[in-house]
Amino acid sequence: MRDLEVSLAAAMPDSWKSACETGTNFTSSSCNKKLIGTKYFYNGYEATLGPIDTSKESKSPRDDDAHGTHTSTTAVGSIIERASLFDYAERNTRGMATPTRVAAYKVCWIGGCFSIDILATIDKAIEDGVNVMPMSLGGGTSNFYRDSVAIGAFAAMEKGILISCLTGNTGPSSYSLSNVAPWITTVGAGTLDRDFLAYVVLVMAKNTMVCHFTEEVNYRVSCCP
Repeated sequence: MRDLEVSLAAAMPDSWKSACETGTNFTSSSCNKKLIGTKYFYNGYEATLGPIDTSKESKSPRDDDAHGTHTSTTAVGSIIERASLFDYAERNTRGMATPTRVAAYKVCWIGGCFSIDILATIDKAIEDGVNVMPMSLGGGTSNFYRDSVAIGAFAAMEKGILISCLTGNTGPSSYSLSNVAPWITTVGAGTLDRDFLAYVVLVMAKNTMVCHFTEEVNYRVSCCP
């Protein structure tokens, strides 16, 4: 935890060029050294469905249904000691990259997410100077040139930004995955009792690494040249 505190106490990176946008139920005090940027996008939504009903949701970066909070903490959540579910399975819990700052971009509303807003969000994130862009949204399968996530992700990839997207919540039929463009790191969960080989080329390394998940306890990852 001390490493986390030191990391977040450091000066803001020079590459960061944005700030926290405020709105209904969301003030500047909602941001801190962890959450360093927020913005919300709604022009496409309102052009299609009319004004956002502020009696049902906040027209601001406010995460009313906690979906974005859930996904962002999975990625970069700070350490929580003795977390449990109704006092069961108590243990310390954390996100994957705890000493990481977060910029949150709200693009989905009760009526859905619109392509023009998704693309505007990605453009803004690129402009702001993000390094990694995880996106927990997606629709059905489509040609890459018609898929707003794939198009936006390609632009981010060209700027050296890692794009990570979910596979979606459909299945188990064929062609049910979302966000499978080859320039996207597609993430999903599975229960298959099999090993999968992957070939990883490290930029600064001379050798290609072969990695796979074993069937041992805790599913450790084994790598060898």
